[in-house]
Amino acid sequence: MLASSSTAPTAITKQELTSDCSDKRKRTSLSSPSPSFPSPAKPSKRIKKEEAEDDDDDSKSVPRSPPSTEIAQATKSASTNVLETKKLKEYAQYASRSPFPEFLHPSPAETRLAHRILSELHGERARPELGDIKAPTTGAGCGESPSVLDALVRTILSQNTSDTNSALAKQGLDAAYGYSSAISTAVTTSSSSSSSSSSSGSSSSVSRSRIKACKEEDPADETVWHRIVQGGPAKLESAIRRGGLAGVKSRAILQILDQVRQRHGVYSLDHLFGATDEEAMRELLSFRGVGHKTASCVLLFCLRRESFAVDTHVWRISGLLGWRPARATRDETYAHLNAKIPDGEKYGLHVLMVRHGKICEECKAGGKTLGKCELRKAFRARAKEEDVVSDLPGDG
Repeated sequence: MLASSSTAPTAITKQELTSDCSDKRKRTSLSSPSPSFPSPAKPSKRIKKEEAEDDDDDSKSVPRSPPSTEIAQATKSASTNVLETKKLKEYAQYASRSPFPEFLHPSPAETRLAHRILSELHGERARPELGDIKAPTTGAGCGESPSVLDALVRTILSQNTSDTNSALAKQGLDAAYGYSSAISTAVTTSSSSSSSSSSSGSSSSVSRSRIKACKEEDPADETVWHRIVQGGPAKLESAIRRGGLAGVKSRAILQILDQVRQRHGVYSLDHLFGATDEEAMRELLSFRGVGHKTASCVLLFCLRRESFAVDTHVWRISGLLGWRPARATRDETYAHLNAKIPDGEKYGLHVLMVRHGKICEECKAGGKTLGKCELRKAFRARAKEEDVVSDLPGDG
């Protein structure tokens, strides 16, 4: 159950603050912060344009080091509770429908056309079989892991940075904590028990043995997460520094680990394999530093659910194709496209749009219209056809 919202305390005197500060520090320790909603504002410290391949807002929701006064701590806690409520309310409002019901694009035919063209350009992308999901050994990835908590941490490392930099952050974890080898050992048993399960991704298709394994505390898994927590924020920040936004991401990771242990008694989120899509999305969104894109990536790649994650490339290309209102935010775009794109197209189309957005000279960040992109040419032609049809006289 998610933490309930609290209100900021009334003003207190300096004497009261001094006498009661030790108790308040306990109440406002790492375990207590509530989730926050990703801020729409741009970060004050910009990443180089060529490095910001995944300019996702999720990591911006984690505040910098807290102020030294307890009044500021309490105010911040109340503020983040309000933002948590806003984040979850926004998701619930558009969990199954578009925020732009009058905006008709993309149609199912348009999504199939885009999928076909992108497959011809970059090759088809098929979802791996359930037992074949393996976490990248060198890069961080974006949700690709048989362990939900590992998938979430990897996706946080990929926020607001390039694949190269997120790989450096993940390699820093390997060096500091033996991260990859420990996680690989931890998920081997639980993953192998699910290899014969159905690949539909629904909770009913997950074997009971897989869910049982998910709930059991794995010694190797406990060790690596415990080492990260015991090492403290300075060590973690140093380990992932080369990935960018190390202070923000290290705080997010430690807060998530603390919340997970507080809620479930173990460092594991694998119970989400047996949860509904809405239950999984709501729990992931309840963590600070986790927004719609990060949560959707975990659902799509790790939990094998039909969730159309919207990163910077998907958001940009969907605008070029006229698949969203020009002023739609990324979260609004996620809600709109997740409602409009057929489930069977979501995995392959997401992966292909990300790939295309990274390498196409016209569709990548800062790209110029050259008239050569097959995807854009096809949709420009389609738009002209629609204009001609709309100009034809009616039957009556």
